Amino acid sequence: IAGAFVLVNFDNSEAADGTPKMMTFVIEGNFRVHYDCTFMDKTKKTDKEEQVQKIEFHPEYIVLFGQTHNGRVIPVHAIKELTWEQS
Repeated sequence: IAGAFVLVNFDNSEAADGTPKMMTFVIEGNFRVHYDCTFMDKTKKTDKEEQVQKIEFHPEYIVLFGQTHNGRVIPVHAIKELTWEQS
């Protein structure tokens, strides 16, 4: 049985322009995630695929949680490509 759970959490504080801050967007389920990142020094590059159970989207970073609940933080500014599909 495949399923996904989505949670959006809004902070009660406001951004500089007066709009509410979006804190997290979460999807849970079994996902195959592919991501390609390039970092500022351009010597580090990743092109990976992982099985994850939860993806948390934050304004400055994304966290991928594996089957053992370990997490990988990916800075948004480094992402060239990020895709996921249910598996």
